Amino acid sequence: MSQETNSTARKNDASVEMAEGMNVFLQARPSTDFQVLGDVKKTGLVWSGKPKEMYRIILRRAKKDYPQADGIIFEDIDMDHATVIKSKNENNKSNKCTVEMAEGMFVFLQSRPESSYQTLGTVKKTGLVWSGKPKEMYRIILRRAKKDYPEADGIIFEDIDMDHATVIKFK
Repeated sequence: MSQETNSTARKNDASVEMAEGMNVFLQARPSTDFQVLGDVKKTGLVWSGKPKEMYRIILRRAKKDYPQADGIIFEDIDMDHATVIKSKNENNKSNKCTVEMAEGMFVFLQSRPESSYQTLGTVKKTGLVWSGKPKEMYRIILRRAKKDYPEADGIIFEDIDMDHATVIKFK
């Protein structure tokens, strides 16, 4: 299976998804200028350990504390704190970003590549035992992808809970 997108995009160019009315940058940096409004931390929050739950709590707190925000940058894969932002250009509230690399692959989490790619396969967390920290699951899935698909250029996490991911090669 292959995905046709922008042929002039760099491999680390991506479009992020929206949640709670904000562009969500996770393992990614906005491509446009922005103003920092403040930050949100998990301090005082109790959660079950599922990344999706903490993600939603932080997003809702950010939107409540900074209603003018149009974006949020999670500073760490554990999602325990985030920087709340607003685009400097009202006409350009872009969802474009550049993603980071890990384990030698571009990581697309809550984002989609802008470059054309083909799907090599998927990796799942089946049979894994882990402590509940998102960073641990993230690393396990990345290492499994690199081992199973050594030719891979990137990985697209299909869900914030990181239960599975699609492994890709750019064209």
